[in-house]
Amino acid sequence: MAKLVDPAIIGPDEKGIYHPKTESEIQDLVKYAYNHHYQVRVRGSGHSTAAAIYSEDPNVTKINISLDHYTGFTCEGDFVTADAGIHLGHDPKDPLSTLENSLLYQLHHDHSLALEDLGGITHQTVSGFISTGSSGGSFNYGVLESVYTLRIIDGKGDIYEVSRDAKGAPTSDEFKAALVSVGLLGVLSKVTFKCTPSFNIKGCQKSELVHTSEVIDIYSDEPAKRNGDDSSKLGLTPFLTTTPYTRIMWWPQTATVEHPAKFELKERIQVWQAKRHDSSISDDQRFKVFDSALEMMLASYLLTLMGNLKDDKIGEVIGIVGKMQPRFKELHKKDVKSLLEKCIKDIDPKVLEGLAEKISASTSNILMVLFQLVIWMTDTFSSQEKRLEMLPAFSATVIAATNILDGDTNFEDTGFQGLPMDNSVDDTIFPCSFNEMWVPMKYATKSTNLLRDHFDKGGYDYTGNMAWELYASKKTDAWMSMSYSNGEDDEWEGGAFRIDAIWFDHTGQDPQEFYLPVWKLFSDEGIPFRLHWGKHFPPITSDAKADDLSGKTYDWPKILVMDQYPNLKKFLQIRKEKDPHDIFLTNYWRHWFCVGRESEMPDP
Repeated sequence: MAKLVDPAIIGPDEKGIYHPKTESEIQDLVKYAYNHHYQVRVRGSGHSTAAAIYSEDPNVTKINISLDHYTGFTCEGDFVTADAGIHLGHDPKDPLSTLENSLLYQLHHDHSLALEDLGGITHQTVSGFISTGSSGGSFNYGVLESVYTLRIIDGKGDIYEVSRDAKGAPTSDEFKAALVSVGLLGVLSKVTFKCTPSFNIKGCQKSELVHTSEVIDIYSDEPAKRNGDDSSKLGLTPFLTTTPYTRIMWWPQTATVEHPAKFELKERIQVWQAKRHDSSISDDQRFKVFDSALEMMLASYLLTLMGNLKDDKIGEVIGIVGKMQPRFKELHKKDVKSLLEKCIKDIDPKVLEGLAEKISASTSNILMVLFQLVIWMTDTFSSQEKRLEMLPAFSATVIAATNILDGDTNFEDTGFQGLPMDNSVDDTIFPCSFNEMWVPMKYATKSTNLLRDHFDKGGYDYTGNMAWELYASKKTDAWMSMSYSNGEDDEWEGGAFRIDAIWFDHTGQDPQEFYLPVWKLFSDEGIPFRLHWGKHFPPITSDAKADDLSGKTYDWPKILVMDQYPNLKKFLQIRKEKDPHDIFLTNYWRHWFCVGRESEMPDP
């Protein structure tokens, strides 16, 4: 037996996280944990909720691992084998990560290869993206079906591999279990993809009122029949299943601002859609959510205020904005330098740097003055009732000030930079959380109509101040994927419709309180749904059947997992074989994978 290495020799850093550089060092850590009955968890970019990533049980010794030094890859034809720690794109929160050392950049520029589809951002590591079943907005393309081999370190520190056959079909139950496993079957060490030739995309984003949209009817699959006309617009399901790449940003809020200038905010959508093309691209045509850091900061300022108007939290708001200032200055300075370089040719670099610094600082100071003025105006409304009345008006102000829902945008880009359309949003200035509900595609329009009725009843408290993202995913044979289907006769055979309620993190509330009524609504209406493994789940209480205020009980592990994943029992059997000492099993995942409740699970 190989000599074990004490983890103290390898690390950890000041936060207690270990940073192995090789596969053998990862094995050493796992073997040490196995022999001492410690827990092991691995973080990628940290994009998932903390409970889903780390071992946080105070009663056990844990080894939390980051693979940020394990980032190589090799190519053999169109097969690419990547170390689990390499980022898909640039992760702005990782000082070791750059665009140039990301997997996608190197594949595109050095090997003319690409992955079939990507998520809205590419900060994630290869292992994190795969292990949580993440997906981009496409019914036609999927990343999981491009995965051919997984190399995994099991709970004893031994290596095993699972692969597809030469024709791309899964060869074992272990492969279908391991493809999406949130780290419960071992530490994912390497992933082998079968790539596609690199491609460019071309598309448009169109902003419209929901009920006069020329593109889509989000409430019907047969808009012409529903409207009694010859409308050429597509219904929701036909649009999602025939458009190569798309996402719909749905803003269900409604309000009218009478003063200082009348501005009417009605239910709106932004339809982003793209297709592959072979022609060259123009840098000026690349898609950005915000036109500038200034616009992003302004939106963030106003949303921060809006989210805290219900309570007297002005001091907290000022503190939040203060923390955002350095990041804003850094980003805005880059925008200013770029603009100066275009406007003033042959400018001295030192002069350029000085001008950019002064302009960025002065803009930041002006924003702070405006921010203080808005706070003063807010404070003049002493009653909470008045503050609540202001919320829709603030929504309208954000829309008007940032052009977030105005006009149409044509864009073109490389596939690896254009498909993750949200990469340009800075997580420090504009931090958001997400809850992805995956629903069988057959329930898409039933879901949007149900939500519309829900919003009508609850108003602004139910819509929130952000968008609701609607998009699709291709079905997959990965057992624990949110779009798993047996491919024959189950409800998921038609793929998945996804509803992602975006939550602005500087809102002074608990996002789970915002999501919980929607989860209950869908459960009450009998619409099956699965939640993205890396995003928000219902709060865990001491009793899995926590009482609702109405007196109704919701056994969320059963509703969300036992009832939705028919191969769960087989998955748990494989999990126990691969992790006999339960070193990868935290209390969080013990709860959500219903470990100990196997007798309640039907045989697959």
